Amino acid sequence: MVAVCTSAIEATDLNDLPRDGFFGLSFVPHADQAKAKLAYRAWILGKAFQELARGLRATLEQAYIYTLG
Repeated sequence: MVAVCTSAIEATDLNDLPRDGFFGLSFVPHADQAKAKLAYRAWILGKAFQELARGLRATLEQAYIYTLG
């Protein structure tokens, strides 16, 4: 998923966003596309590591329960 999102943001022109979205949302083009793409990439990587840590914790909790029983 990280590879898909990072390649998609690189191919996207952030100045060509739709003006109207769902539920009355409005989109404003970014002044600095490079900064916006870098922030999005950092957010995606942060979410990926968060999910990895969550999965690791769940696995360790299950292993702890099975070793006690």
